[in-house]
Amino acid sequence: MDSNSASPQKRRQFSLEFKMRAIGAVEAGVSKGTLAKELCVSPSTLSTFLMDRAKIEAGIVCNSLGPKRQRARLIDFQDVDRAVFTWICEVRSRNLPLSGPIVQKKALAFASSLGFPDFTASNGGPTIPSHYLVT
Repeated sequence: MDSNSASPQKRRQFSLEFKMRAIGAVEAGVSKGTLAKELCVSPSTLSTFLMDRAKIEAGIVCNSLGPKRQRARLIDFQDVDRAVFTWICEVRSRNLPLSGPIVQKKALAFASSLGFPDFTASNGGPTIPSHYLVT
């Protein structure tokens, strides 16, 4: 068989909820091989879920990550993000205009006051980043 004719298996991402259901099934006594076939995942993927169990449970329990979330990456400067978000909510409640450069300057000021000298404010595109918008 020609190596180019075999289609590579597509990478899949699984939600934390899916991973917890798989872990629960293994704990209930379902064999890993049977469960891997049922869920259409490789046995090594299932083993990775089991190995990362503490991280998966911690993400769901402390509500830092929603159960539908697929990636567990968090932002690097959560304190700065929280401060900027609070400030934006306050400014928007007074119906004052905001722009990207204003938000960047304020983010740099918060980072400086919170002791993050290596913080750099991103451009965020032509408007305020969507996770700052309150609808």
